[in-house]
Amino acid sequence: MTELAVSWNRTGNIWIGTDNGVSRYDTSAAHSLSVKAGITTLSGLPLKTKKGFTNYSTANGLCGDLVNSIIQDKSGKIWIATRSGVSCYDGNSFTDFKNEEGMPYKNVRCIKEDKDGKIWIGGEDGLYCYNPSATGKGMLTKLMTNFISYVFQDKAGNIWLSAVEEKGMAMYKYDGKSFLKILEKNEGSDSQIFEIAEDKTGNIWFGKFGGVGRYDGKTFNYFTE
Repeated sequence: MTELAVSWNRTGNIWIGTDNGVSRYDTSAAHSLSVKAGITTLSGLPLKTKKGFTNYSTANGLCGDLVNSIIQDKSGKIWIATRSGVSCYDGNSFTDFKNEEGMPYKNVRCIKEDKDGKIWIGGEDGLYCYNPSATGKGMLTKLMTNFISYVFQDKAGNIWLSAVEEKGMAMYKYDGKSFLKILEKNEGSDSQIFEIAEDKTGNIWFGKFGGVGRYDGKTFNYFTE
């Protein structure tokens, strides 16, 4: 079973990634249906109804049915990362997004858009950066060959990522010029980092199998059960 991937687009629709493709949930239609049915909930969503959902799978042009990550870029396109590659949805159809060799990406775990509109792709093939404003070969850059499980951009513009290494998973910070390994003694079965986030004071938080960690720029604190 894939991890749950959920994304809200600018029109208020919810995109949900599943083991059988992706579903788009029309919240405005659902709210209208719930009001007409006399159903009231805190969220305004209907209870026990399948109406409002539109489902997409490989039968509709999606590159794979096991979905890991979904985003909407600044132009309004929906990017969907799957175990079989990356698809871009323009509102009408899906287009497969290929690597520098013209091949589908393998097991893409995370896809993000940064402040400049660049698309970051992390997965079994490594770390890629796609710049839609560039031309030719400059549009796609491969920056790391390690298996990348998560990508995040902080308020300062740095890219944080978790990368699989020989003895576990490490966390790196990329400032646009070089990679700095922030967390290297991260061995064992609980070393996998699934998400990275930044709080209001600039601390970096990361979630693992073994709990939650916080990095303040100098030291680490861990919170476990």
